[in-house]
Amino acid sequence: MRRRAIGAVVLAVGLLASGSALACSCARVSREAVIERAEVAFRGEIVSSGKSRDGREVVARVRVIAPIKGRVPAMVTVTSTAVAARCGYPLHQGATLDFAGRLDAGGRMGVGMCGMVPLNPSPWGDRLR
Repeated sequence: MRRRAIGAVVLAVGLLASGSALACSCARVSREAVIERAEVAFRGEIVSSGKSRDGREVVARVRVIAPIKGRVPAMVTVTSTAVAARCGYPLHQGATLDFAGRLDAGGRMGVGMCGMVPLNPSPWGDRLR
């Protein structure tokens, strides 16, 4: 019995280390619910995108095309983790996307898969990674 318990612990640690157990998983939420909870929402075009100095985030400058909710400046800096398994959403230059969330004091907005997929198509098809 003790060997089975040790085996189960080793298996669990192995799965966690492999990253498969750390994949992004989001509850299904409607577009309307995401926008309702957000302070601001807008459609924007990513005019520039790159990784932060430490490589942990993708930082994009977004030109606001159309406000959906709240007061939004003409340009917004949007960030997301650079790791898809941590629910990072790819922010590619030239993409036109809908964004919803909260602007911090510096006018920046952090986004992730769970908030972006209800607003836009998933970059990996209709299922989250």
